[in-house]
Amino acid sequence: MNTQSALLLGLFSSITTLAELPLIDATLRNGSFESGVSAPWLGDVVATQDSSFASQGSWYGTLQSSPPGSARAIAFQFLTASPTEGRSFLATFDARVAGIGFDSLSVDFFSRSSEGVITSASEVPLVFPALSSSEWRTYQVGYQLPESWSGSGEISLQILFSKSDAFSGVTYVGYLDNVTLTQIPEPSTKTLLGFAGLVALGGLSFRKRWPHSD
Repeated sequence: MNTQSALLLGLFSSITTLAELPLIDATLRNGSFESGVSAPWLGDVVATQDSSFASQGSWYGTLQSSPPGSARAIAFQFLTASPTEGRSFLATFDARVAGIGFDSLSVDFFSRSSEGVITSASEVPLVFPALSSSEWRTYQVGYQLPESWSGSGEISLQILFSKSDAFSGVTYVGYLDNVTLTQIPEPSTKTLLGFAGLVALGGLSFRKRWPHSD
């Protein structure tokens, strides 16, 4: 093994030690609803059991709303996180609607200090239109909290179904399953400098993949 290969191996080994931190997943904070209850989710979501319908497992979340009033239904959590573990977060989830369902959903992410001050992520809430009533689809969205985030208080992931031009007396229904939220650590300055040096040394090239929805 030449010197350059050894340096590359050492660098990539150090990068892989920066493990992502799961905050919500199938076994943590009820991300798959398999506990049979909606808690710790808040809002309009209830856990529903039907193994023939669930995206995975036997349970999923059902959200519904009936005008008059706003045709909106929300599922959200407040949880704790520290900036020392990184300021970037990646959320994924499966969603679909009923035959008479909501026509879009939005995903918001922010922090709330112990004094109640809201710090929004650098990205605006992402809206997904044209939801499917025939199949589950997987969505993925990334957010980053600014330097002003101190880590005091809580962070919140919020998933909101909505219906435009809703009709009074009609019940609109949406579904969620397999919700995950991961905190992504940031490489140290030392690791980044080493990576830049190896790129200059060996002509190493790479392409960054941004989170996207299918």
